[in-house]
Amino acid sequence: ERAVSDRPLIVFSHLAGVLPSVRFTDTCQLSQEAPADTGFELSVLEDSHAVIRAAQELNNCAADYVGDVRRKRCALIVLRGAGSKLLAMGEWDLHDRRWSQISEHSDEPVRSEWQNMYEQIEG
Repeated sequence: ERAVSDRPLIVFSHLAGVLPSVRFTDTCQLSQEAPADTGFELSVLEDSHAVIRAAQELNNCAADYVGDVRRKRCALIVLRGAGSKLLAMGEWDLHDRRWSQISEHSDEPVRSEWQNMYEQIEG
């Protein structure tokens, strides 16, 4: 928490409505009815403190992207599993409307079924 409290809170208000939280079943199928305590959820990180916390949990360099998000270059979208555990993070290029990168803990390549979930929300 110290890493968060030492940094100013920057709210990315331009990301409001870019992507509502999207739920998936345990079998990675898009579902509006999937209960919150099962399956998966993709959601946008809406402020700098959320980015820093996610970077710590996933052991990646996402905190370095706060400036890019603030400058409206990209959005960072996390995949959560049951219990709100962070599983992966994707960088969505707001200009080219494509995924720049998607990775798991320690920048490991994302497994194909999770990549597929990210790709289902492109648009």
